[in-house]
Amino acid sequence: IPEGCSMPDFQQKPVTLALQEGKNAIFRAVVCGEPRPKVHWERTKGDLSDPSKYQISSAPGSKEHVLQIIKLTGEDTDLYRCRAVNMCGEASCSARLTVIEDLRKELIDFRKMLKKRAPLPAPEKKIDLEQVWQLLMTADRKDYERICMKYGVVDYRGMLHELQVMPKEREYINAIFNLRHIKVTKDGIATFDLELDLKNPESKIYLYKGYYCLQIVYSMTKHCLRQLGKRYHFQIRDLQPEDAGIYQVRVEDAEVFSTELEASTIPPRVVVPLTEVRCQQQERAVFECILSSPCPNATWHFQHRPFQRSDKYEVTVSPDGLTHRLVVKGAHFSDMGLYSLVTGLHASSAWLVVEGEWFTPLPLPAFPKARSQGGEGRRKARGSEPEMNNKQETVKWKFAGELGGTSEGKEHREDKQGQEQLWDAQLGPRVERRALLESQFDPVGSLLTGEVMERDGLDKMESGGLADTEAKQGEATMLSCTLTRDLGPGAWFKDGVKLTAQDGVIFEQDSLVHRLLIACVQGTQAGRYTFVAGNQQSEATLTVHDPPTIAPNVTEKLREPLVAKAGKPVAVKIPFESRLPVQATWRKDRAVVLDGSSGGVQVALGDGFTRLCLPSASRKDRGEYSVTLRSNGGSAQAKLTLQVIALPRPPSAPAILSASSQGITLTWTAPQGPGSAHLLGYLIEKRKKGSNTWMAVNHQPVPERKWTVVDLWQGCQYEFRVTAVAPPGPGEPGPPSEAVFARDPMRPPGPVWNLQVIDASNTSITLSWAYGDEALGYVVELCGSHSLQWSPCHTGTVAETTYTAKGLRAREGYFVRVTAVNDGGRGQPTALDMLVQAMPISGGCRL
Repeated sequence: IPEGCSMPDFQQKPVTLALQEGKNAIFRAVVCGEPRPKVHWERTKGDLSDPSKYQISSAPGSKEHVLQIIKLTGEDTDLYRCRAVNMCGEASCSARLTVIEDLRKELIDFRKMLKKRAPLPAPEKKIDLEQVWQLLMTADRKDYERICMKYGVVDYRGMLHELQVMPKEREYINAIFNLRHIKVTKDGIATFDLELDLKNPESKIYLYKGYYCLQIVYSMTKHCLRQLGKRYHFQIRDLQPEDAGIYQVRVEDAEVFSTELEASTIPPRVVVPLTEVRCQQQERAVFECILSSPCPNATWHFQHRPFQRSDKYEVTVSPDGLTHRLVVKGAHFSDMGLYSLVTGLHASSAWLVVEGEWFTPLPLPAFPKARSQGGEGRRKARGSEPEMNNKQETVKWKFAGELGGTSEGKEHREDKQGQEQLWDAQLGPRVERRALLESQFDPVGSLLTGEVMERDGLDKMESGGLADTEAKQGEATMLSCTLTRDLGPGAWFKDGVKLTAQDGVIFEQDSLVHRLLIACVQGTQAGRYTFVAGNQQSEATLTVHDPPTIAPNVTEKLREPLVAKAGKPVAVKIPFESRLPVQATWRKDRAVVLDGSSGGVQVALGDGFTRLCLPSASRKDRGEYSVTLRSNGGSAQAKLTLQVIALPRPPSAPAILSASSQGITLTWTAPQGPGSAHLLGYLIEKRKKGSNTWMAVNHQPVPERKWTVVDLWQGCQYEFRVTAVAPPGPGEPGPPSEAVFARDPMRPPGPVWNLQVIDASNTSITLSWAYGDEALGYVVELCGSHSLQWSPCHTGTVAETTYTAKGLRAREGYFVRVTAVNDGGRGQPTALDMLVQAMPISGGCRL
């Protein structure tokens, strides 16, 4: 083979399919080789020349080659072969297609096939299809035609084919019906189901992906099987791109159904989530998210609502469709919030934080003192602008417009220092900023109207006043103030703004006790509260905490210890809810666990969850773990206990003690090391040589290290392996044994006869002998005249009945013997009674 070139080879071979009639069959093969091989598809019976029936395709530059068969019929059941050829050589592989037909179609009126004969009378009893097939399977081939004519089976060739390709299926199954191919639900779960009428309810059902047997259990795991009567419902959860492929259902070793999960149907997942972005005002903010597969329907959201594309936002997608990018141009304080990329089933979110100066100091215009003008002047001042004097005042502004426009849900407030506060009812939190007065703003003010609450002469309450209060978001809270005497109804203020019932609060008065009740505290209700009655006032601060919350059912589950097997991966996922950015800190026995630390520990923080992954658990990983979730609104903590149990190591490869047609006796040695001290027993498995499917021999562990395996096919060659079982569970299987035949041992052959020397020279002697058909080979041995030890003249055995022993010493005398050999061992040797000298016959071959 020239340098840089290689023979064709199959990286992925087509798999055997069993599909229902009317469906489409797809064979896929991935071929490599240099130069690129030419791929041809063939079938045993017929050709693939019909383009409407057979579609052969391969993408340019791709190694994958596809054969698609449209609308399967019974005639499509065949052996299909893929052949790859280049200048260096050729490679081929094959896969069988079995089309599941409705057998009732084959039993039609026999009179339709007769042309010149008189029609046969219709049978009095209804034909039992199962009995017909059972009769055909057990009958001699010469009786097939008679049985078919008797029971009205007209498709004789189809009958023969069914008997060839479905003997195993008929051995375990009575009927297969209601086949439903794989589909992906809106929850991201791949499901398919079928109904099986099993002859033996104890028959095992296996699920294969390609050539690999998947572990299925009757619980909510990766591969789940649910059985309801005769219906078997398969589920594949937590779909990943590598889950795409062909899935097969087998009953024992019989293939009954095949279906394909296409990669395009797997919902895209978030591989690299969005991260929090911080930028200065008027700068660009860039969000980037990477998905596992292209998603043309992905949409961007702001504050959980989709936004329309405009010049403000720039949305791009990479050529491969995986990287989604959002650019917020000229970021402003109003752009702060939660941005999300939603793919339908999954989403990723992150916050945008705009940094910079919130306020721009501007010179305030001088207003006339309305107080000196009496009541009329005060009314005029209130109609235009609030009075600005040396007294400390609080002004409540009602926003009527901004530069000729309007704004809903917003109001401006001015505090003691003359700073304006912006309240946005849609964004929630209060955003403070100085008033940005434009040059065209009218200082007399048609835009802003104010209402002044004077604080001159108010005395602070000495006792019974308000107290600072802390509350969690969503809970109820109360502020209470007790007066020493009756000063009238009083008024409540928040940040200098008078409160009313429309602000979502409740006012109560019980004699001298005044209460402010908030049924469900929100983050926007945090601030400074003031109660004023007469010339008395009291102030207090209400702090609202919004910590991350962990679901109670998650906390309840974490109370039970998490048990993991040594050497297996461990993943702990803690879901949570939070309206603010969260930081997660994992600890083990009070020591912080960092991402990428010893042992390859992985710590991840996603949208609404945090996860701890141990690639391979060991006994040193056991202990107390905790995770602390922190945000500006508070913190939450969850604890769990991890227990790591050691599984036994694999036993040795089984040794064969004896083999016969009745059974094969095995023995093995116990494993050593951690987890192997207290064993419950051993599980034995068998497989035919060349097969990839291991079958269980015993279902309960056996304590002995010796076992006789029965229920074997006579004449077949088997391999065996053993798995040790401890209280924590079974370990890894041990290495397989040597292949052994399940048959009775043969008797050794008898001695050869008519042994003689037919030629000789100074360095060689040629022998010949005779024997029957029982010998599989012969061993020729020499012994020198001065030696007592026999030495073989060759390695292995001699297949012919003649042999020339070479490399002898001239005129040296030798004793010669020949032994017949077969699978039962060596027979009795036959030797020449006289000494043979190595010399030419012309000089005399002396015995």
